[in-house]
Amino acid sequence: MTTETDQMPEFVTRTEFQMALLKVDQRFDAVDQRFDAVDQRFDTFEQRFDTFEQRLSSQIARMFGAFEENMRREFRVLDDKYNDLPPRVARIEAAELPLRVAKLEATVFPPPAPAKRAKRRRAG
Repeated sequence: MTTETDQMPEFVTRTEFQMALLKVDQRFDAVDQRFDAVDQRFDTFEQRFDTFEQRLSSQIARMFGAFEENMRREFRVLDDKYNDLPPRVARIEAAELPLRVAKLEATVFPPPAPAKRAKRRRAG
């Protein structure tokens, strides 16, 4: 239940009202300063993150560049090892391969043994 005094408006003087407004304004100023401090911290964090991102990107690029150069060197070694392969294969195919195939075929497929003649019996 409400009493009559609870519903009655409380009258304040102009000075009291201005003082109350000044207190509210000071509170908002304090909250605004705290938001500014948080905003500055976020700006600092964002700058640090951007710097980190740039450093990380350059490090990754440098690492991949070194990796790529290393792989090129490895493949170059392999390629150099087999540079003379086509002439070697041509020489083998022309000269040595027929002899090797003939030798292998002779080993794997021996010539058939001569057929033995069956002795004929004389009728008699």
